[in-house]
Amino acid sequence: MSKNTIPLRDELLQLAAQTEDDQRLAGACLVLRGEADTIIWADETEQLLRRPNAPA
Repeated sequence: MSKNTIPLRDELLQLAAQTEDDQRLAGACLVLRGEADTIIWADETEQLLRRPNAPA
């Protein structure tokens, strides 16, 4: 490996690590969004179940 390719290699390795971290972060965000959707759905369901029945 020449002196010119070492900085390029290091930069590419750093970019690869950052991309991997970004992908993990994106995956974690998807999980959190799913959890938030579940909580919202459960809250809406609970509110529907607590409504008094309309008179017949």
